[in-house]
Parts: sequence; C-alpha cells; structure tokens
Amino acid sequence: MASRDIGVTRPAPVFISYSRQDYYFAESLTHHLCRLGVPAWKDVKDLVPGGDWEQQLFKAIDDCGTLLLVASPAALASPNVAAEWQRALAAGKRVLLLGWHRRARLPAALQGCEWIDFRGRFGAALHRLVEALSMSAPRLRKAGARPGRLPRLPPAVLGLLLALALPIVGYALAVAPDVAREDLSELSLELGHPAGVVLFTLFTAGMVWALCGSLLQRRMGMTRLMGCLTFVATPFALALWNLSLHGAPGLAHMPPLVAQAVMSHRPVALVLALLPLAAMAVVWWGRPEDLLRWMPTGKSWSRFRTDAVASARVPLPDAVQTLASAGAFSLFHEAADAPLAARLREELHRIGVAEVRAGDAGEPTATRIVLLSNHSTKAWLAREVQPRSARLLIPVLGSAIGPAPALEWLWKRQWIDLRRWVLQRPGGQQALPSLPEAPTAMRVPFSVARVHVLLCAYGALLALFAVALAPTDQGRDENLSMTQSAAITLAVAAAWLARQWLRRARTAVWLRRWVARLLGAGVVISVASAVMPGNRPDGAPVAWLGAALATVLAALCWRALPTAAFWLPGITDDKVPAADRLQPPGDWRTAIVFAGFMVLWAAVLNLLLPDAF
Repeated sequence: MASRDIGVTRPAPVFISYSRQDYYFAESLTHHLCRLGVPAWKDVKDLVPGGDWEQQLFKAIDDCGTLLLVASPAALASPNVAAEWQRALAAGKRVLLLGWHRRARLPAALQGCEWIDFRGRFGAALHRLVEALSMSAPRLRKAGARPGRLPRLPPAVLGLLLALALPIVGYALAVAPDVAREDLSELSLELGHPAGVVLFTLFTAGMVWALCGSLLQRRMGMTRLMGCLTFVATPFALALWNLSLHGAPGLAHMPPLVAQAVMSHRPVALVLALLPLAAMAVVWWGRPEDLLRWMPTGKSWSRFRTDAVASARVPLPDAVQTLASAGAFSLFHEAADAPLAARLREELHRIGVAEVRAGDAGEPTATRIVLLSNHSTKAWLAREVQPRSARLLIPVLGSAIGPAPALEWLWKRQWIDLRRWVLQRPGGQQALPSLPEAPTAMRVPFSVARVHVLLCAYGALLALFAVALAPTDQGRDENLSMTQSAAITLAVAAAWLARQWLRRARTAVWLRRWVARLLGAGVVISVASAVMPGNRPDGAPVAWLGAALATVLAALCWRALPTAAFWLPGITDDKVPAADRLQPPGDWRTAIVFAGFMVLWAAVLNLLLPDAF
C-alpha cells in the first residue's frame, strides 16, 4: 500500500473487534490506522499481562468512539466477538463493519450498521475507512443481510491461485485432444473410453480444488503454500530436465500418453513450470502484505510480519518491559519444568528483575509468575497457584497446554506467550508480539524445531535411499534385504523420537542417549548400502551421495541437541495420568514433516536416477 497520509481531522479512538483466525488482518489494520493518526485499541497490543482480560476489553469498548468489527464468518460465529459488538450497540457506540474474506450473513442487529468492503485492495478500503471515521454523521451505506454481492480477492491471493491452478488446467487442455482419441481402458477400470475421459476430467478438477481450495478458504499457511507451488512446478521441471539431458528415453518412466504430451507441447510445459516458480520468487522476495493478511493465524513467516511492522512505524507492546516492571517476582513451576524455569530466571535476571524466594521478607508483595507447560498438573495449580490475595499473578506459557475448565480463574488472566522462548533478538532488538493463538497450538522454539526437522529429514533419507538403492537378497523386486529392513526400522525410530522430542515426553538424558544410537546406526546403514555388492552400476555414486548426506544430517542434529536441552523436562512422572496434566491435543506435525521430506528426497532421487522407482 502507498505510504501517503490521509489529511483528515483526528478521529476518536476505535476498538478493533476480530476473530483470532483474522489476527494478521487485524494487526495490519491496527498498525496502519495508528500510522495515520487514528488511535486503535487491540487486545494483544493493549491488554496488561496478569489482569482480567474481560474487564479490560469492556472498559476499552466503553471508552472508544467506534467499534470496528472485522466481519468474517469466523468473527460472526464467535461468542466473544458477539459480546463485544453487543456491548457497543447497547452503549450507543458506532459500529462499522469491515467486510473480509468472503460474503457473510449478518445477524439482524448488525444489518443496519455501516459497511466497508476490505476484500479487494486494502489501500483503497483503508482510505475510505479513515474518511468515514473523520465524519461525525454516518454516510456509508447500510450493510443489509448479505453485504458484498460479488466475490473479491486481494490481488496477491488471486495471483497465487492462478499460479496453482493454471499449470494443472493448462496441461489438461494441452493433452485433451490426445485423451479424446486414446484408449484409456486402464485408467477407466475397463469401463470404456467415455468413462476414461470422465475420470480424467474429474481428476483434473479434483487436483485444482485440492491445491486451491485451502488457500481460497484461508486454511493454507505460508510453508504449505510454497510446498504446493513446488509440487505443481516439479513434474514439469523434472520432465523438461530429463528431456533436455536424455531426450525421449529420459521420459521412459512416465506413462506413454503423458510423455508424448510433454514432447509435443514442450513450450507450454516450460511456461507451466516457470509460472509457479515465479510466484514463489514473488512470495520469497516481494513479501506482499495482502498475502500476510490472508494467512490464518500462526501460519505466516515471521519476516513477513517484521517487514509489515517496520513499514507501519508504530510502537509495539514489549514483553521485556512488562516483566521488568514487576520489580521483584516469585516463580512457581512443576518439578519437571526445572530446565524451563532456569531459562526463564536467566531471562528475568538479565533484564534486572530480582527473584524473591518463598519465605523471604518481600515475598508477599512480589509479582507471582506461574510457568505453565504440558507437565503442569491440575492438582499442583489448585494447591500452589490459587490466588490467596489480590496481588498480580502473571501466567507464562512455556509450551502448548490443554486448559482445564475448572481453572477459569487462571484462564481469564492475560498471559505472556513464551512458547517460542524469544524475548529479544540478537543485538537487543525487540521481538515481535506473540501471536494470540489458543494455548493448545503447538509452537516451539527455533532450536527445538531444528532438531525435530533434522530427525525427520534423517529418517526419511534412510527409508528412501536405502530401500531404493540397496541390493536385495533375491532381486530388486523381491523381499527386502536385511539392510533395507534395518533402514526402515531406523526411519520409524527417527520419526518416533522426533515426536517424543516435540511433545516433551522424555528427559534430555534419555533422548540424547537414544538419538545418539539412532544417528550412529543410521550412518552405518547408509554406508553399508553404498559398499555392498549388487548395486546397480549407475546407482553407486547416488548411494554414496545419500550416505554423505546422512552423515551431514547426523552431525548437524548432534550439534543442535545441546541448544534445545532446556526444552525437555528434568524428570518425568509416569504415575500421573495424562488426563491430570495440562496435556495439549495431538497433532500431525511430525507425520507431515516426515512425509514432506519423503517427497523431497524422492524428487531428488528421481532427478539423479529417472528410473529409480
């Protein structure tokens, strides 16, 4: 958006009401309004940690001049958002609806409110909003039951949808004449040629929807988006690469109909390969704000937010200052969380906050900080942390948790999010405000995520390269050899250890011991698969490359282990049932990362050996 300011009189303060799913949009809106001189109150920016967030919200609504409701389907379905706009209407406040994401059905109480369409170009809509806020009397049109008749998308999102869909659609159109005259009996399960054409059409439509539907519905994150663009570009790029190196034999591993289409429509294949690659370049280097605002909460890359915040030039809430203002603190934590508590003490001492131990003279007046993690138990919270006085109590989230409904007094307090364990960047630069995701969301420090990714990459590499390249006892297509079986076993063990690491299920000593055994055995297996006799002649260099890559990954993983040891519990008590802990729900992160590396290594192997599979 252009950085020109809008010359209007200073409007009254506004309150931003939004769903957590629309956080990036609400954050960007708040920053741009503040830059343009409009005082904007938003919970993450203005709530005081330790206080009752509900009381602070209601006071901010009572003090504002206008409530801006980000009227997405998620916001209209949220009871908390409904309580905010209902309080504003009851107090006679001006409520202005911002159309966002897609057309939504409004409740009767909101149909008479003013409405501005933010679904297209953000800059033009922001200009209309600031002008409307400077007017004392409402002049915008009423929303009605279904505002926004035509679908609209931000330009960056529309461009990415085209980059995902056009390669599939373009390829389908290119091979359509061949499909119309070829015998597709194998594809149609002997149902006849018309059935084959119908199946080809349905498959194309299903591919387009699978790639574009999540982005269109705002369920696709930045990493998944780049993965989908890579998925779309890879078949065309690999086919063109093999064709340029080996000619027609380079496409022998492809179905004859597809290979013929690539050779007949080579320029089209080149364009379809470059389109998603160009989109990836724009996302990586251009970092469009439209795409940031479109992402679901927690699914964007931090550098997108860094650029957006820097361009807005507005002050940010500072967790360091909040903790430093405590003066003195007393820290409560479970015995299993002693390593996390030591890390938190180090951060607090570094910013000049003194700790008051239990029984000291200043303990009754010290700020109480309670460290919550998936090893915190309900019994401990009820026994040790239940407030005995009105003094400030600040919950600090050390890992993902599953809140217990019985502890409502704790969940109504504004907490500090340390799931990333970053208060300041290198050089003392302030870190971005933490995202207000539910405490059940799995967010981990970079050092922890690095070990998790390396373990998944290591296991996927062992599984793929060892099975694809190692010789078998009775021929390549017969039973698995001992080397291949061992590689698969180690791959499964790597995925299991990666999940144990991510979920903080084992102690640092236990995990370090078993990860060391896994890494050593994996290197031995990868080298053995390269030196054993019976390898295909052209596969020996690739086998050695896989062994070298496995060795590098093992070394990187081993070096990264000490940097994340603070994340793991000091002890584990298996006698405490999982239902008594603040255990977060299960997640599929390990399976997704492992499968992603399987696809990546398969693409690399196919690039080096076109007929490896």
